[in-house]
Amino acid sequence: MVEQCMVLSKVIEKKECKDVLFTDRTGEIHGEIPNALYTKEVEKMKGKVVKVTAAAVHGYIKVRAITLAEKADYVTADMYASIPEEILNKYKVEIRKMQSLVKKEPYRTLLEKCLTEETLAKMAVMPASLSHHGQLQGGMLEAVAKVTKMVINVGSVYVLWGNGVETRNLDGDLIITAALLHNYGNFVFYTNEAPFQRTAIGINQGYVTTLQMSIRDIVIRENIPFSDEELARMMGVYNQVGGMKSPVAKSVCSEAALLNGVYRAYSELNLYDHLIATKDNEEGYSYDAFHNRYIG
Repeated sequence: MVEQCMVLSKVIEKKECKDVLFTDRTGEIHGEIPNALYTKEVEKMKGKVVKVTAAAVHGYIKVRAITLAEKADYVTADMYASIPEEILNKYKVEIRKMQSLVKKEPYRTLLEKCLTEETLAKMAVMPASLSHHGQLQGGMLEAVAKVTKMVINVGSVYVLWGNGVETRNLDGDLIITAALLHNYGNFVFYTNEAPFQRTAIGINQGYVTTLQMSIRDIVIRENIPFSDEELARMMGVYNQVGGMKSPVAKSVCSEAALLNGVYRAYSELNLYDHLIATKDNEEGYSYDAFHNRYIG
């Protein structure tokens, strides 16, 4: 018999028992719970950390007892899948390098106030989203690093090559700042520890408005010298990210188009990789028409 804490992630109905999927930082554990043991109280535990007593049989566990775990029984960081620390540290280094490219005020000061060491530490445990890209702990740090890197690379190629007729310059300080802070609203949009959930503000306001409010609030609180035009332009850039709705009219500036395109490309790439990596494929190689690619 084994006793340990895990997240009760998934339950599948069967005739005599419930097939269940438990998860922790190390991955997935399959098991079963007898119907007699699967009460309404256990039903409410889905998505939460539970304490399980079970018999282990060839990597499969048969649950004998299950209760909601107490906070003292586990370390939160050990319960949820996370990006390895050494990779997260690399993301932090890259973020600092890209931040150093921003020289112009008021963007430089805004980044100094927002991207403190404490903020980066929080980003290293938070997801970028709950149901789309960057779902792992640390996904927020990954998304910021990769989206910003892609913005710099794509923007550089766009300006360098042009189209032979006309080429609009990009405001590098604006677009790098916007990319580095495009997930800054997560600190208000989600709860501050796993299991992460949307807050009441996040549900009522939506992400883009939450992000815009977060940036505006720190500008006012820290008295960062943004002109009305500069702040409005940054809000406009964020309004177009992901095509999500916001009370602010859509921006038509080049920086908004660039960040929106990169954000969409990164999100889809990351989402597909996550789906394929976690797809149950016990029968070996197969062809998935939805993904239009081989998996296995």
